[in-house]
Amino acid sequence: MRRVWTVLAALAAVAAPAWPATAQAAPAAPATVIIVLDTSGSMRGARGETALEAAGEYLGALPPDVPAGLVTFSGGATLVVPPTVDRKRLAAALGTRWNATRSPLYDAVALAAQTIDQLPGTRRLLILSDGDDTGSSRTPDAVASQLARSRVTADLVALDHRTTTGGRDRIVRATGGRVLEPADVAARAAELASTPAPVVTPPAVWPLRLGLASLGLAALGVLAVVLRRVGSRRRPRWQAALDRYGQAPQLAAAADEHAARHPAPSMLVRLGDRLLGARGRRERLATQLDLAGMPLRPAEWLLVRIGICTGFGLLAVLVSASWPGALAGVAAGWLAGRQYLRFRIARRRGAFADQLPDTLQLVVGALKAGFSLPQALSSVVREDTQPIAGEFARALATTRLGTSAEDALDRTAERMRSKDFAWVVMAIRIQRQVGGNLSELLQTTVHTMRERSQLRRHVKGLTAEGRLSAYVLIGLPVLLALWMFVSRRAYLAPLYSTGAGWVMIIGAVGCVSAGWFWMSRLSKVEV
Repeated sequence: MRRVWTVLAALAAVAAPAWPATAQAAPAAPATVIIVLDTSGSMRGARGETALEAAGEYLGALPPDVPAGLVTFSGGATLVVPPTVDRKRLAAALGTRWNATRSPLYDAVALAAQTIDQLPGTRRLLILSDGDDTGSSRTPDAVASQLARSRVTADLVALDHRTTTGGRDRIVRATGGRVLEPADVAARAAELASTPAPVVTPPAVWPLRLGLASLGLAALGVLAVVLRRVGSRRRPRWQAALDRYGQAPQLAAAADEHAARHPAPSMLVRLGDRLLGARGRRERLATQLDLAGMPLRPAEWLLVRIGICTGFGLLAVLVSASWPGALAGVAAGWLAGRQYLRFRIARRRGAFADQLPDTLQLVVGALKAGFSLPQALSSVVREDTQPIAGEFARALATTRLGTSAEDALDRTAERMRSKDFAWVVMAIRIQRQVGGNLSELLQTTVHTMRERSQLRRHVKGLTAEGRLSAYVLIGLPVLLALWMFVSRRAYLAPLYSTGAGWVMIIGAVGCVSAGWFWMSRLSKVEV
């Protein structure tokens, strides 16, 4: 543990930021401007002429190397001219006609912010409108949050001569912009030629990342110690099953001796035991770990899951740089640990089913050679083919404690959820009651099981295309949404920042779930 903490301290020293915590002036960086012009019917007349004159003065005062674009809104938001230094093209686009009655101002501002979201330098919007929003799908708070995240400044030319107009004013204040008179737009545009762009360092994000990175490294160190401890006492699975029933005192003594040599991990394990014991989950989790074939105690698996959660949380912080992202990563790590355990259990049960015909054939050979059923099962255990050897070893250990062989094998069939083996046990019970040749009975059963296994594989091959189509169709929208959230978050912002967006998300989740259920039922054939 001392070496682990030394390595963590060294990594923390290397990861310390080498930049100052305050913003410093730098040489002038490129700037980009988008003019957001209201072209609804209410602008017809003197207000529209004033707006066009103010836009012309603003473009005339801009430095020639500053790109400018134009977004209009009347009935809908439209990107008329993307950012360009061609002033003639912009001047031609400003010769517009007033139409429609709706003015979706918030949609237009969001479109303009999305257009310049990834561009370097200073980013500024000039909003020319004579009223507030009518007909947008977005809320002003959502648009203000989008502009604040993208560090876009919005200035407003209030043509209705009011400095406070509800949602417009909230957007301007949230982005640090100004409410301008038409005569002041030229001076505002000239500021872009003389104001240096500040180099902004996020003082709140990198300490968060470094702190969670340190926690992640500490958790991974604890996980490595636990795994090392587990590896030092790893035993064959079937022998561990025998020890659990017949040699528990010796195993407990070995565990106590190891705990005395490694006090720190034992302390963590004891703490995990108390937490699991308080919730009554220790026995159930121990059964699941045994079914998965994982040589871990419940408390040790709890520590492993904590390490997984920390790793996922660290990855989420590095991607999102936010506390909600860290919590989502921790939740994903906890679910990933549970799914991994279920996957191990399902894989072990599948391996048991695949090995069952060959194992029964070995039992048939031993019975023909004159062995009894327990002796034939012991020969299977000596072959040590996992997982079936471990399960038969458990059944034999149970019979030594007084349980009948049929009941012990029936419990094995229930643990492995194997219908084939349950039928085998039923055949053994009937043979014990009515008599007959057990080897011939098992031989017939083995032949039937192999035929069913061959048919099952054939059906699985025929349904492979349908199952692959289900995986692709279900995973594609999820992965695409994650990629867009990381690369172009502003594009997806309306989905989780508006009421209509949440309705669409809920509807999409419902449709995807229904599609998954339907396609899984179509591609699943019982044999």
